[in-house]
Amino acid sequence: MACPEQLLDRFFAYVEFVEENPLYEDKIFKTTNGIVRATLRKDRPMTIASFCIFLGVTTQAWRYWRKNRDDLAEAIELIEDATFVYKFERAAVGIFKANIISRELRRVSH
Repeated sequence: MACPEQLLDRFFAYVEFVEENPLYEDKIFKTTNGIVRATLRKDRPMTIASFCIFLGVTTQAWRYWRKNRDDLAEAIELIEDATFVYKFERAAVGIFKANIISRELRRVSH
């Protein structure tokens, strides 16, 4: 990664990708009118691992940057904070399953 501005620009593109490419779940409901099939839109979780895939780098490269690239430190912290808040807020209101997200949130917050 050349500079913090480039990393942040790529993160904003990733956020746009996440918002424009939700996940979908097929559900079947039993109603008084019979069986109804519906496709439900689900928010795609933002993670550092999926951001790394979006960038075309490994999570090992991300960890290297965090440890060794002082020039990227502020951008990396902002990106990690943004992904944390995204998941935390959605878990807090029930959009994401809290028990799944809580494991990652505990790991990240320590």
